[in-house]
Amino acid sequence: MTEAPVYDPVSTDENEEKPPSYFNIISQIKHAKSEAKSPAELGLQTIKILAGSFIFSIILVISSIIPIAMLIIGILSQEKCSIQPKIPLWLIVSGSCGVVSALMKFLGSMITCIKSRKESEYSEPKILSCFNGLLSFFLFIWFILGNYWVYSIYDKVQYDSLINPENYCDKLCYLFSFWIITASWILLGLVCFCSCAIVCVVVGISAKALST
Repeated sequence: MTEAPVYDPVSTDENEEKPPSYFNIISQIKHAKSEAKSPAELGLQTIKILAGSFIFSIILVISSIIPIAMLIIGILSQEKCSIQPKIPLWLIVSGSCGVVSALMKFLGSMITCIKSRKESEYSEPKILSCFNGLLSFFLFIWFILGNYWVYSIYDKVQYDSLINPENYCDKLCYLFSFWIITASWILLGLVCFCSCAIVCVVVGISAKALST
């Protein structure tokens, strides 16, 4: 008679180490839903989870390509914008701070992701959060200054140094600065619109879920 095959017992140890989950956004949203006291609180927590996710940090690093381009164009355009010499400087400073900001936010997200696997509650280091806050405030003020320097010479700038040297500015330098600033305002409007739409949808869905 043929012996019945012997199978290894299936491990049922609950303490067995499980592979880490790096993109466990859905479970975080479910956890926030269970602890939310109101639909508005759930909506804000959902947006906070999405904004602080690892995927969002990767997008920030990818977006550092623009600050790198600003840095390079600013360096190459030094002494090529006599009408407003501060525009190349604006590009250099904005590009440098943009790269640093993206790297610091990515580093903070990495630290939080790694530490949160060992500790149930862990937030970004305070010194890192403080640095990012100060850097963001400086970039905002610097951005407003760039608006003034770029838009104030829109009607006077010349791209040919032979026609009017005093009003000359390198074409790539000026147009790149102009469209970076203009695109930033357009993007800000879209972000505000989409954020309001997301909040309305999340609050509506969560209100329905909490009422059932």
